[in-house]
Amino acid sequence: MNLNWLKIFALIAALFPAAAGAGGCGTATDTAIPETTLSAKPANPSNSSSATFEFQCDLSDCSFECRMDSEIWSPCSSPANYPGLANGSHSFKVRALNSGQMPDPTPEFYVWSIAT
Repeated sequence: MNLNWLKIFALIAALFPAAAGAGGCGTATDTAIPETTLSAKPANPSNSSSATFEFQCDLSDCSFECRMDSEIWSPCSSPANYPGLANGSHSFKVRALNSGQMPDPTPEFYVWSIAT
């Protein structure tokens, strides 16, 4: 086995101890990878300077982080409202976190333009 595969296995073992054969003590939602779904978003293009997004997770116990444009990830909940956006192109990202705070590795995202 080459060194890269050993590093990958070590990372998997650290993130998912049960998968590596170790007796983990967390619950299923502590290690289940969450999947985020974006269910409502503004029109593209939009003539409104406000945007509202609705989203959910496939697990029973999720929290969320959102990111508007180049801002940092911050806690959010659905629906997420963003008033006072400037004309031009915008991007929104949302990711679910499981009860162990592991984020969805493939966040949902949406890009749209505002022209008021």
